[in-house]
Amino acid sequence: MDRPVAHPEWCASLDDLTLDTTGLPGRFVVVHTLTTVAGVNLNRDFDNLPKRILVGGVERLRVSAQAKARAARTWTRAYVARTDQADRSRLLPGKVAEHLVTQYGRDEYDATLTAAALVAATGVGVDETNSARTTAVTFLAAGADATLADLVHQHWDDLAEAREEMGRAGDAARATRVAKGKKGGRSQASTDSDESPGDTPVEGEPADDNATATSKTAAKKVPAALAKLAMRIYDPGFNIDLALYGRMLANLPSGGTVPGATQVAHLVSVDPLAETVDPYTVVDDWQGDEHFGAANIGEQFLASGTLYGYAALDRAVLEAAFTGHPHADQHQALAEKLFVAAMLWAVPSGKRTRTASAVRPTLAIAATTNHPYTAWPAFDDALPAPAGLAAADRLAEYLRSNQAVGGLRAGHALWISPDGSPAPTHLPDCLTVR
Repeated sequence: MDRPVAHPEWCASLDDLTLDTTGLPGRFVVVHTLTTVAGVNLNRDFDNLPKRILVGGVERLRVSAQAKARAARTWTRAYVARTDQADRSRLLPGKVAEHLVTQYGRDEYDATLTAAALVAATGVGVDETNSARTTAVTFLAAGADATLADLVHQHWDDLAEAREEMGRAGDAARATRVAKGKKGGRSQASTDSDESPGDTPVEGEPADDNATATSKTAAKKVPAALAKLAMRIYDPGFNIDLALYGRMLANLPSGGTVPGATQVAHLVSVDPLAETVDPYTVVDDWQGDEHFGAANIGEQFLASGTLYGYAALDRAVLEAAFTGHPHADQHQALAEKLFVAAMLWAVPSGKRTRTASAVRPTLAIAATTNHPYTAWPAFDDALPAPAGLAAADRLAEYLRSNQAVGGLRAGHALWISPDGSPAPTHLPDCLTVR
């Protein structure tokens, strides 16, 4: 396929959404954005408060780089075919078992153990106390769970020894947990899991030969040819998700690492944090006139501010990710377009159903350069609210004043004025304004 797209009619509008940097000279593509948000909680901390950071002696609103990258990755998926996407999950053995039960009528206990043994044979760690889960998040080719279930079903008898050994490994692991609980470690109540195949050994009962059983010993019982075939089935391979954003705290079936081609900075407000507490009530639809008061009351925390965002794409890393792909050029060009568009439009989804948080940037710049850098120093001193227009002037001036040393080479600026004002006149001359 020439373009890995699932929705051609959506991709036809992609050029309207992005600032096209493909074909422009420079190793890096950089994106600078200024976006004003009001009454939102895009990214919460453990206390459900909007995240914040102290900069220049002033507390500012913050949206973490992880939240922005996740929003961008999710946004990108709408324009990429399902076969060119990657899923990340700890539930691979369990999902494979579900297909074996529903499609082939296999026993859930045996199905989970068999799937876990095969996954372990590919080098991905399996949680021995709960064989439905892997020890870490794993990147998978989309739809790999169903395909892997077909493989397990076809070779069910070939995996009998591995299945039995995986059962012994689970018994041994759970027995060890019980023993630790008796010695003052984890409580025994926390060792039991409804999802874990196998029965928890009776307290004080020896584990017999289970003591030497592990998921690794079960993996060795899997025929090598089957393990290699399984790896090919769920290895995400050439993938825009991974090429752009790499992997975080996850395994790959093929091992090794995948460096992301992007740098994504935390979004930080250029003005002081403006926060409010929003009390709410819940009305009981069945409550009659004889009852007074709300069914439930609570509060949420909302914030406002103008966020500066920065991200960069390393074309060399992106190119390396698609080396050997039959349509490498098309994939790389689409990935670059999607990166720019996602940095412009993707908004973290926190509280979106009750804050309608999707918003356009006031000023967005996408350009190429040989030396990527953030323009955050322009906002070290906080601006008074409303900061949209003043922040646009500061950003334009900062980028222009740095043109002499590693500045922008070519690119575009998108200006959406909040009050009809023209775009800043002191943007770098290499930029065209839309």
